[in-house]
Amino acid sequence: MSDIEELFDFENKADRQAKDLGIWRLPLRSVLTSLYLSADHLYTGGRFTARTDPKPFNGDALLSRISYLVGFLSSCSPDIGAHIDDAMSAINM
Repeated sequence: MSDIEELFDFENKADRQAKDLGIWRLPLRSVLTSLYLSADHLYTGGRFTARTDPKPFNGDALLSRISYLVGFLSSCSPDIGAHIDDAMSAINM
């Protein structure tokens, strides 16, 4: 198998495994809120928890790749919830 074939094989396997993750069965608002809070933490170094060094380029990388998740995000529940605490209660970190 050539290197490029191995790469495509790996990507196909990774996509299948990602599709089966339980997070895609959660409410969309919960998943997106978690992603956006993660990006905020990368940009600021932590606004709500212990502080770390800001990593704005990592925040850029995360946000620029959210579009790759659209196929997975479309399988999330459309439930909204009453507020952010309600949305985040669906995520067990």
